Amino acid sequence: MVNPESLQYTLRWNSFSMGGGPNKTPKISIKINVLLSNLTLYEYPYSDYQKFLISKILDLRSRGWNDPQISKWFNENGYMSVTGKRLKPNNVWGIIDKYRKHQEKLSTKYQEDITKYEIVIE
Repeated sequence: MVNPESLQYTLRWNSFSMGGGPNKTPKISIKINVLLSNLTLYEYPYSDYQKFLISKILDLRSRGWNDPQISKWFNENGYMSVTGKRLKPNNVWGIIDKYRKHQEKLSTKYQEDITKYEIVIE
């Protein structure tokens, strides 16, 4: 953090030493480098079908169903994976795992850190 009193003293000293006298206003530039971390730049949009699969899996899991039972239900009712293949228990697990990771990314706030700052007085 820059101390306002020391900045004021520096400005007075520079305005006098620049030859412009006390009435000359110095040019002040502030350069700040900010590091942003945990930043989500791309939000993956789910298709309506993906949203349906996720909500149905979560609903069936809340009723106590396991992944083999859920995949069997999808296959018996004609639902396929997003790529058009039969759903296996590991596909059910993978869909929810990716969904949870995606939700975690979206809920994570980014962090700002000032890595370097510089005040240039001309």
